[in-house]
Amino acid sequence: MKGPNLFALHDLFHTVAADAAGFADSVAERIAALGGQAEGSINAVGRRTTLLAYPVEIVAGRDQVDALSTSMAVVEKRSVAQSTEPSNLMTPTPPTC
Repeated sequence: MKGPNLFALHDLFHTVAADAAGFADSVAERIAALGGQAEGSINAVGRRTTLLAYPVEIVAGRDQVDALSTSMAVVEKRSVAQSTEPSNLMTPTPPTC
């Protein structure tokens, strides 16, 4: 990345990466707590992702921000859509007497 905002953007991207790692860790712990197996290796994630490859050829700071925010928006939109599908909603179990 190049440009006058290099250091500020570096800090921003570092924060985003740290937050994403924390979120991924929380999701993995929840999966394990529910009895599942969280496959978080780079190979497993790479096989399953439907995100477009990040454009590594861009160098301008603004282009980096646009690419990152576009990817994050796609993840957010898919996450919300999947979490509200009827098959993904938990149905409360009636209490037993």
